[in-house]
Amino acid sequence: MPLDHARPSGDRIVLSVKRYRATGPTADRIGLLFYNPGGPGLSATGSLQGFVDGAGAELAARFDIVAVDPRGVGDSARLTCAQGEPPGVSYTVMPANRAQLKEQMSVLDPWLRSSCLSSGRLLTHLGTVDNARDLDAVRAALGEARASYYGISYGAILGLAYAHLFGPTVRSLVFDGAVDVRAFTTATFRSTSTLWTRLGTPEASSDAFWTALVRCEKIGAERCPQSAEIRERYTFLMDYLRKRSLEIDGYGTFDLSALENTIINLLYHFNEYGVDDYQLMFSQIVALADLANPEQSRRQLPQRVDPAVLSSLARRPALVAGVPRVDMSDRVALVDGIICSETAEPQTRRAMIADATTAERRYPGFGMYWTSSLSACAGWRPANRALAQLVTSRGTNIPLLVLAAEHDPVTGLAGAKATARASTNGWLLTVVHTWGHAVLDRSNCASAAVARFLTSPGKPSITRCAPDEPLFP
Repeated sequence: MPLDHARPSGDRIVLSVKRYRATGPTADRIGLLFYNPGGPGLSATGSLQGFVDGAGAELAARFDIVAVDPRGVGDSARLTCAQGEPPGVSYTVMPANRAQLKEQMSVLDPWLRSSCLSSGRLLTHLGTVDNARDLDAVRAALGEARASYYGISYGAILGLAYAHLFGPTVRSLVFDGAVDVRAFTTATFRSTSTLWTRLGTPEASSDAFWTALVRCEKIGAERCPQSAEIRERYTFLMDYLRKRSLEIDGYGTFDLSALENTIINLLYHFNEYGVDDYQLMFSQIVALADLANPEQSRRQLPQRVDPAVLSSLARRPALVAGVPRVDMSDRVALVDGIICSETAEPQTRRAMIADATTAERRYPGFGMYWTSSLSACAGWRPANRALAQLVTSRGTNIPLLVLAAEHDPVTGLAGAKATARASTNGWLLTVVHTWGHAVLDRSNCASAAVARFLTSPGKPSITRCAPDEPLFP
């Protein structure tokens, strides 16, 4: 693939592509369906099997399902950012207060910026528009006249860029847990708020956590054993960890940063892997509070902290009940390499710190965590304005179905509504009473609606679906 699509005879890069051929009769085959899991920074080829399994028999029978690892991701050309051991900091994962954010901006961020900005020409050709052009090149190489597209989270941004650039070749679009493209970037590249603030992510995470907590309190101890004490124990634990850390056998030092990362990682999931992730979240909050102050426990035998669960929050991935957890720090260089280059992030330390401080005051436990994750963008001048110019200058009428969990902790329901308006033929399907980021394979009703839409694009007959499993089953 050309490194620069404007210079097709210039330097070339390697992209990793995987295809699952349609399993049904040739006469029933519709064509090509691209899949992207989002991120940015998630491998499409690495998660393709899970998507095929979850998409259902009809889609697998009628589409060749194709995954392309974006530039810098998976087995495609890699970005050589953040090589070697990063400088040490006083917190575990992400800053939990202003002092830690200032520490990150003084210690970690200069190292990351200097590493990435000296990583070669790929960084300037790593953007969403470059990857959209790659998709069309793959479509053409496979001999397909048109293609459909399924994107999760940031995958919606890539899908819209693809649709804007190559509309006549795009048959239909489905976005799940969609990121609002107009909040993702701006035409002027002037902003005093971070991407996560513009997307409303601190608010969405706070909503997901507190609505789940209220649900636990209402349904009682039979289905949520922590119902009588979760609010008090969470408040106590947050206050405790703001002043000191815990030492846990089999894990080590557990600080406020680790707690926030625990909660946000588990908020992503909703009965997704055969375990109740929200039940696990509340049980560990109570267990940690018991460890910090066992005299306040309402049980004769305090709940036990599970070091294996907590290990999933360290800087390297671990397995929790057989579930692979994403190590956010392993992806930070790639995420920053894309987001800092093509979104409108605050360009001064003062503006970045002010935005993070305001977000934390409004949404304690969530605001600082999310906004601080992009602090390296302060002073990282955007180099790629192609996406902003594209999405603010063109519209699309390609059939678009947007799926949304009612309590998505990352993109929120408002983002899904805004994304559905990106096409004049766009529709929103909400999975009600549902938490977690994206809803693929968690609602038979939604899966059936997706299959109908992709096989015969048009206005869906329903706008709301129920999940297959309730919260706290």
